[in-house]
Amino acid sequence: MIETLREHSFKNKELDSLNLLYEKVISKYSLSENQVNFYHEIVRRTKNDFVHPDAKIIKAYQNLADDPFLYFIELGECVVSISDKDKMRNKSKEVRKLLPGEIFGEVAFLYNEKRTAMVTSNNYCTLGKIAKDDVYELFEMFPFVKAELLKRTCQYDDDVKMFLECALKAIPYLRDVPEETINKLVYSMTFAKFDKGQTLM
Repeated sequence: MIETLREHSFKNKELDSLNLLYEKVISKYSLSENQVNFYHEIVRRTKNDFVHPDAKIIKAYQNLADDPFLYFIELGECVVSISDKDKMRNKSKEVRKLLPGEIFGEVAFLYNEKRTAMVTSNNYCTLGKIAKDDVYELFEMFPFVKAELLKRTCQYDDDVKMFLECALKAIPYLRDVPEETINKLVYSMTFAKFDKGQTLM
C-alpha cells in the first residue's frame, strides 16, 4: 500500500512537472483552441530527465539513432556550441544559451541528418525528452509544429551557418530559391579538409 502511494505521488509530481514545462513551451507559440490536443499529446509522450552540470546532452555529429530524442528545458540552462569550421580547427565555439521553455535537438529530426551542434548543461537541469517515433508522429498529427520548428531553424544566425548561406546564395542558380531550401542545404553539408595540390574529384 505504501509503495503504491509512493508510486502514485511520484507520477503526480512528474505530471505536474511536465504540465509546468509545456505551459512554458506552449506560451511561446500562441496555439489556437483547435490545437490544444497538441498539449495533451506532448505531455503524454514526454519523459523527464535530470542532468548534472557540464553534462554533454547532445554531441556534435552524433547519429540520431544514438540519441533519438527531442529535448525541452524545464529548469536550468544549457549552452549550444559548434565546431570552429572557419579555420578547420578542432575547437568549439559557444553560439547561444538555452533557457527554460526552449527546445533543442530539432535539426536532426527536421532534416534527417546527424547532430549539428553540441549541447551542454551549465548547471543542474530538468529536461523533457520525446522519443524519435513520437516526434515523427507529432509532426504528422500537428503539421504546424514542424512548420514552426523549420521557421525557427531559418532564424539561427551563428557564424558558420551565415557563412554557408552567403556562399550558397552566391551561386547564380541558387539566388532565387526559397529560404527553406537554402536552410536544408546548409544542414545537409559536411566539411572536408584538403591539402595543397590534392585532387578534389
